[in-house]
Amino acid sequence: MDATAGPLGSTRLLAVLVADQVDSTAQRHELGDEQADAQWAAIISLLVEAVTEEHGRVIKNTGDGLMAVFGAASSALDAAILMQRKAARSNRLGDSPADIVLRIGVSAGDVTIDVDDCHGIAVVEAARLQSAASPNGVLCTETARTLASSRSMARFGPTTELEAKGFDQPIAVRSLTWARTSGESASLPAGIAAEGRYGFFGRELEVSRARTAWDMATEGTSTAILVGGEPGVGKSRFARECAVRALETGGLVLHGRCGETVSQPFQPFALAFEAFLDHPNTKLEDDLGLFPSRLQRLSPRLRSMLPFLDVEEEDEFDDTQFQLFNAIRSWLTAASARTPIMLVIDDLQWANDATASLLHYLSANLGSAHVCVVATYRTTEESGAVALKEAEEAAHSDHVDNIVLKGLNQDGVSQIADAVDVGPLTQEARDTLARRLYELSGGNPFYAIELLGLAKEFGADALDSRPAGGLEDLVRTRVERLGPIASELLGIAAVSGWRIQLDVLSAASGRNRSELIDALEELETSGLLIEEPNLPVRYRFQHDLVRTSIFDDLSLLRRTENHHQLAHAIEQVHGLDSHEEIDQLAYHYQHSDYPEDAEPSVRCSWLAGREAMRLADFEKAADHFHHVIARMDQAGVDAPVPRSEVLLTTGIAQRKGGIRGARKLLLEAGSLAAETGAVDVLVRAALNNNRGFFSSAGMTDQPRVDLLEQALAAIGPDDSVERAELLANLSVELTFSADQDRRREASDESLTVAERLEDKGALVHVLNRRVSFLWSAAGLDDRRVLCARLTKITDELDVAQWKFGAASNSFQAAMESGDIELADQSIDRMVALTTELGQPAVESYLRMRQSIRRIVAGDLAEGEELAQQCFELSQAAGHPDALTFYFAQLVNLRYHQGRLGELIEILEREVEREADLPSLKSGLALAYAEVGRREEARTLYLSLVDLAHDLPMDLSWLVTLSVATEVGFTINETTGADTLYELLHPYRDQYVDNATNWFGSVTRHLAMLEHLRNNHAAADELFAESVERHTSLPAPALLARSEIDWATSLVRRAEPNREKAERLVASCRPRAEQLGLPTVLSRCDEVAN
Repeated sequence: MDATAGPLGSTRLLAVLVADQVDSTAQRHELGDEQADAQWAAIISLLVEAVTEEHGRVIKNTGDGLMAVFGAASSALDAAILMQRKAARSNRLGDSPADIVLRIGVSAGDVTIDVDDCHGIAVVEAARLQSAASPNGVLCTETARTLASSRSMARFGPTTELEAKGFDQPIAVRSLTWARTSGESASLPAGIAAEGRYGFFGRELEVSRARTAWDMATEGTSTAILVGGEPGVGKSRFARECAVRALETGGLVLHGRCGETVSQPFQPFALAFEAFLDHPNTKLEDDLGLFPSRLQRLSPRLRSMLPFLDVEEEDEFDDTQFQLFNAIRSWLTAASARTPIMLVIDDLQWANDATASLLHYLSANLGSAHVCVVATYRTTEESGAVALKEAEEAAHSDHVDNIVLKGLNQDGVSQIADAVDVGPLTQEARDTLARRLYELSGGNPFYAIELLGLAKEFGADALDSRPAGGLEDLVRTRVERLGPIASELLGIAAVSGWRIQLDVLSAASGRNRSELIDALEELETSGLLIEEPNLPVRYRFQHDLVRTSIFDDLSLLRRTENHHQLAHAIEQVHGLDSHEEIDQLAYHYQHSDYPEDAEPSVRCSWLAGREAMRLADFEKAADHFHHVIARMDQAGVDAPVPRSEVLLTTGIAQRKGGIRGARKLLLEAGSLAAETGAVDVLVRAALNNNRGFFSSAGMTDQPRVDLLEQALAAIGPDDSVERAELLANLSVELTFSADQDRRREASDESLTVAERLEDKGALVHVLNRRVSFLWSAAGLDDRRVLCARLTKITDELDVAQWKFGAASNSFQAAMESGDIELADQSIDRMVALTTELGQPAVESYLRMRQSIRRIVAGDLAEGEELAQQCFELSQAAGHPDALTFYFAQLVNLRYHQGRLGELIEILEREVEREADLPSLKSGLALAYAEVGRREEARTLYLSLVDLAHDLPMDLSWLVTLSVATEVGFTINETTGADTLYELLHPYRDQYVDNATNWFGSVTRHLAMLEHLRNNHAAADELFAESVERHTSLPAPALLARSEIDWATSLVRRAEPNREKAERLVASCRPRAEQLGLPTVLSRCDEVAN
């Protein structure tokens, strides 16, 4: 709502701003009418823009300025500051015929607004203050300052008194300081500091969208802006314009970029964080968030700045990547609470998966942080921007804006042409030049500017003979005119990457600094390189298109030679201890074909991989380690550690990064370690080759089992943490094995050893696997006791990962027990811990639990949405059975939705492929029964009954027999009812749940069996109990099933009880209609007829 709106003639408390151009009359005489009109247009546009941005209302033009009112004094003062800053920027860029010099006055008080004017003491005060202000100055009344309080970005001078015409008493006034001091976020980061040679043109609509996103961020809604387009279209220049806006409104701008050729792990964030640490306004004790110790992975020097930080030790069993993600989120949230942050990331198309995942995570989890992420990417290449686009869709959020820049139109290109002096031209010739520029460049600003450089050097006629396209030819022409030293340096720089340090360039070229000065000045003058403003001295390319064009023209021999020179230069300048340079050093050694570089290539790649592991960039770490393996094989050189250790570390990197192939590498590492007697490596390989429970649903991974047995034999029978954990892992790997005696033996011994060791970490590991070992109907009581114990221990240890596991196990046991209160408490704990951990694997388990809980509550639509999210997150975490779990969840959903027939083809294929999985057979039989394929259902049912006594008592045992019972009841098959009753009856107080399927109380299935056994009184008693149980939970879908099952039983009997059956149908039908249960509704009709 407009705070300045109201009925005409009404009086309200408003702030008044009066702005005027200094010496406008003299300036008009000097400029002439045409230029003076252009000057006025520039001024009024600037003033109105500032008023609009601060939600003010222009009352009138005052001839050389304007008068505006605002609902808040802080808005009026901020608008005054914006006006002066915009004027100063315009003067720097030469955007208007002459400098804009403003005087501004601001007051506040009761104001009466008429049609095109306003009245009141505050209006007169503002006008008097404007007249008294110095050129480029702002004065405000003490009243305005008091009303603004700390909500304005203004800084005030001391109070002075102003004698003003028409006022009996002096007015208490304050001057405003609007130019930034060295203590503020006064300058743009070096990577985006350059304004470009000829300014910024066009893009008004896109700039408006970006400003909206920034304004949302400053108000407490995190946003992201994706800026896409072809190379040279102005993405980085646009991002710079966004950053200028952020600075002008008191924000902090941080910048990072992804490297095409070489970059350190999480490079854009590491660069931004380093700049943040050096910023004069940073308060480390307040701004680093909840997990400052974890941020040492971004900057090791943080510990020297904050000695009290905990030492971050690498743990190969923890998922440290998402701990880092959460720490970065917490840092940005805390830091932006004091000063809104714009984080600019260039060249997102070169982001690796880890960086893209971090961006995805932040876009979904920054929430109310005062952060706006601006990320540029090329639309012509595969892009890491996909991660943010997916985040936008997943969150159904309008806080991610994807702005795709196209080429400028003819007017925009004409503005560029007007900004460059290419010699004396008539207006007609200048118009012709602009049209030719547009034809050749297609509106690409970078290409247009390069063409103008050609026209400036050789005359406008030089463009007449050029064909469209050919930017590379333009760059090549400029390079050909360079001297030999400059050309040599340019080639080295192109191989180095997007920027190069002067000392490295000197060492790589074999020339001292004094020899380089003239050549570097030549490269700067030619517009090919730009010197960065900070020490140590570095140079970067004016545009990556320049670097790419030069790199592409180098022969393969020249590139490998430059890589060799750069590798030795970096090692000479920085040594091997530099965290920042080790990745670049490894890259250049990897691309050198000198035989003598093979050994340092392996050594540096190993160190770079270890550094990437420390930073939790597991994809990059795996790339480095694979290079180590390849070079060891090709060149016959040794790594700094044994080969088994290299394979182990590579496997760990791939496991933690969700990269396929980890299992194979860890098995190979273990096998080699066993051959060479490397017991430590063997044990670590076996322990790392596990995900916390069985490897794949329904199958035994025999090579993993064998590796665990080898490791156990190697360490011997003495008690140790390793033995306890190996035995615990073995017990879960044997879940679907025929050797259940060995499974129990391993689980029992693991618990005994862990108890004797009194090591709580080992005990948590063992108890979690013990819960998995006991996951069956027979083990429910023991599991509930273990879950309570796990919760107590993990709360004491306060390790989020362990607490999550305890909560997840407690949820499962609670759902099988019908303890909905405990289940919901467990879900709440899991939600809080998932936010803290921020791991896809953890979130996938949460979504699985939430899905089954919503299905039980009768919300099938949300249950299916959560199941879909679980599947996507499981895939992202690299789970091999993500599809298996998802399909199992779909079976449960389609059962309620009356759509099991849709799954028959897949179920048939899976039953054929996995003939030993009885749960699949029971699911297919149920689907056959639903669609009326009774004989096929009967065949499968009878095969299950024949196997019933021999089925393994595992997590799916109760589901298999309960579903088989429902098949028998549906097709009215009495064979096997006694067998099934005997097996199920001991578990009448339990609920059928194997994490992906929940089929309600066992009493419902016992009631069906009593019906088939012709024990109708017992059936009625059990059906009544089932109705009561599902009512009290509540579980409305299973309540409707219980009622219709009971009604069906009543009408099938030799002496039907139709009256009671009709009452049950009357109760059941509206519930089924509300929940969307077509199978239940169809059965209601059958009973009624």
